[in-house]
Amino acid sequence: MLNINEIAITSKNNITIDNIFFKNEPLSDTLVVVFPGKGYNGTMPLLYYCTEAALQLGCDVISLKYFFQCTKTDFEDKDYSQVIGDCYKSLNDNILAINSYKNIIFVSKSLGTVFAGEVALLFEEMNIYQFFLTPLSKTIPHIEKSACTVIVGDNDGFFPKNNIEKLCNFTLPTTHVISKANHSLEIEGDCIQSLAILSDITKVWIKFMKSIKTP
Repeated sequence: MLNINEIAITSKNNITIDNIFFKNEPLSDTLVVVFPGKGYNGTMPLLYYCTEAALQLGCDVISLKYFFQCTKTDFEDKDYSQVIGDCYKSLNDNILAINSYKNIIFVSKSLGTVFAGEVALLFEEMNIYQFFLTPLSKTIPHIEKSACTVIVGDNDGFFPKNNIEKLCNFTLPTTHVISKANHSLEIEGDCIQSLAILSDITKVWIKFMKSIKTP
């Protein structure tokens, strides 16, 4: 049985953040944590199907939100520490302090890839698996030292081609470069091909999760 609950925390200026927690009964051995992008929330295609696929494989899922999304304000560089602290609090105090998981997987999009990389550092005693969708330049140090999976389009205006070359030269990460895809991992003006890309990414994600869940 699947229960859907709100995990609420209080952020700066008494802002309430309601994260959505999908919890299996009995408890799953794997927790998937969804880090959305700045304007790309957990209900948008890539993260929606990542969540659906994780649930179909029997994982628990928490879909995070950020305080600036709740207040509908712009994100600024000074907000990094606040967002990272909020994400850590949501996971550590409300999920991991209560439930025990064998596997923890972070799936993140765009700005969320930076948050996912930083939050993982705060759980240094845990082995966290990372699945990065359309990372930013600030994410590269987290990618370089991780046996993660990265998916990026070669027409991504937020990720220069020289960054893609860096990723492809790293030895630990598995990097998938999608031809003609933009920052949404879509091909502008071609919805059919964009849907095919979404399907392919979901298959890569499922394979990634299965490789972790397999004893």
